[in-house]
Amino acid sequence: MKFHLQILLIVGLIVTSFLGCQKDNDGEDSTPPVIEQIQQFWTLENIEDINYEGRTTNVKNREKLNLSPTDYMDFRNDGKVYRKIQDDLDTISYDLKTDNLIELGSEIFSIEVINENSFKLLYEERIDTPYFDNVIELRR
Repeated sequence: MKFHLQILLIVGLIVTSFLGCQKDNDGEDSTPPVIEQIQQFWTLENIEDINYEGRTTNVKNREKLNLSPTDYMDFRNDGKVYRKIQDDLDTISYDLKTDNLIELGSEIFSIEVINENSFKLLYEERIDTPYFDNVIELRR
């Protein structure tokens, strides 16, 4: 009986030591918080207005802004976005409301995509007529 108890203790110690060697990530995600992903220098890739017919989502027309390769949005940790669009320099405030919503100036945009290379924002106007969307696509 003593012999079996000693074997069980040895096996228990071996199993415990192997379990202690497993990779320890404590459920941590390697993706940085959204605010850290946003606070970067981004090149403007596309700004598009989608206009709808009245109070519907039937597309009336789409208008793309003619951007330069030097147009940008620079989200800094002071809560401001420094931007250059068609040689016009401007600064507006921003506030991350949730991981999916950001306020730019006085407008609330949904964050459609955010990763190390792409950042896509969508503003949907559904109060005033006609309805419209504003899509901003950025890249690094």
